[in-house]
Amino acid sequence: QQQKPAQQQNNYNRQQSAPSQPIQSGQSSSNYPQIEQLKTEGNTFFKQQSYDEASAKYYEAILECEEARARVPDHLRDELVKLEIACRLNYANVKAKIDDFELVLVQAREVLKMNPNDGKGLFRLGQSYYHLGQEEKALDPLTRASTFLVNDQTVKDLSLIHI
Repeated sequence: QQQKPAQQQNNYNRQQSAPSQPIQSGQSSSNYPQIEQLKTEGNTFFKQQSYDEASAKYYEAILECEEARARVPDHLRDELVKLEIACRLNYANVKAKIDDFELVLVQAREVLKMNPNDGKGLFRLGQSYYHLGQEEKALDPLTRASTFLVNDQTVKDLSLIHI
């Protein structure tokens, strides 16, 4: 079982691997190509339902983001935050697929520290509370998520459970 990134020692195996698919358009000019590549590889494994491999790639990307945060210049900070949020939400999605809602909760909280109004972060927070048996705590984040993700059927379905 993987530990949350903020607590894991910095001895994670960071071997480079060949690109599994091209970086999506608009991302090639990223100031963080290594992190983008890890995220892309995670996406490929996720699509293949190789959740352990996807989790490892997203996790490594999160660690890279945490390290970069300490040295990033202010003018590049927004790009890094957006990338870290995406990696954390992808990691949370993988963990939700394997019913590890404790780690989903950890990642949702980290996302919401960076952006308190992130719809997907709010959804993951509510989802994790719900699946951890804390339905009352799930209501507020799910309701808030539904205002940001109005067309998302999963959010609507989970929100209806509480209405």
